[in-house]
Amino acid sequence: MSALLPEMKCPGRYCGLYEGVCTACPRGMRVDVATEICQPCLNDPVTYEWLYLGFMVLVVVYFHMESLTRFLEKACGECDVKSTTKWIGVALLETILAAFLTLILSDPHGKLNLYGCGVTSFLDWYSVFQNPTGCIPHFL
Repeated sequence: MSALLPEMKCPGRYCGLYEGVCTACPRGMRVDVATEICQPCLNDPVTYEWLYLGFMVLVVVYFHMESLTRFLEKACGECDVKSTTKWIGVALLETILAAFLTLILSDPHGKLNLYGCGVTSFLDWYSVFQNPTGCIPHFL
């Protein structure tokens, strides 16, 4: 990849300057329209983003419960309530621990903060289709 000359503009709506190269902005960054530089997203999540994240947690819990049900039916047929409750508690603890560790290990590291870019237009949902072939992803 070659460095971008000052008079050139990055092609595409989601291409920007990142470390002196015209590329697709990395995850957690968005192109500033005025400067065409990739800037970190520091917006707090809005209601719909929280609802989406909650839905994803519920999907994980549902799949845990479904697999537990199938496992317990094969393992012991009719299990007692105490045994079933223990396994449900383990599944919930695993899901909560995974969500907690994800927040701690994501940017900003070591804090329970969550940032997002937000959606400003319909094209934000399908940004990969908006970059021309001249806009190379930063990880290549």
